[in-house]
Amino acid sequence: MPLCVDLDGTLIGTDTMWEAMLWLVKCNPLNLLSLFWWWARGRAHLKRQLAARARIDIAALPYHAALIQWLRQEKASGRRLILVTASDQSMGERVAAHVHLFDEVIGSNGRENLRGHTKRRRLNERFGKGGYDYAGNSSVDLQVWPDVRAAIVVNARASVLERARRLAPVEQVFGPPPG
Repeated sequence: MPLCVDLDGTLIGTDTMWEAMLWLVKCNPLNLLSLFWWWARGRAHLKRQLAARARIDIAALPYHAALIQWLRQEKASGRRLILVTASDQSMGERVAAHVHLFDEVIGSNGRENLRGHTKRRRLNERFGKGGYDYAGNSSVDLQVWPDVRAAIVVNARASVLERARRLAPVEQVFGPPPG
């Protein structure tokens, strides 16, 4: 059973889009004007532009150590791991190259923002309804969990965990990382 893992807020404790925006504005405050222009063309376009320009330190992101340890065990047992992210595909690939865990990366592509119902549709097309497990953290992931075999809930508010339990069998729960 493939395990699809969300990036922002799940594998890492931050959001790469916001990290990239902060990096660009810190480098040059005039980049703020570009951000508005890119965002006006859609969130997927914004993420594509950010991924192409921002040089955030992937190794310095706050990774969820307990989740990564569990993912390593799952990988060692032969499980296929897929990083599925609303971040741009290239950003997901940079993270996947750093953690050396994922067999594949599926991300936003500059035209389609891979989150919520869009992510659910894409995963169902790829693996079939009930043909994958999904690790996520937020209320947006509640749109994915109804079609999974099992949910893995990471660093979520109590209300999200409660709602996830009503939508799918919850296989694992990971709280916030210490510190």
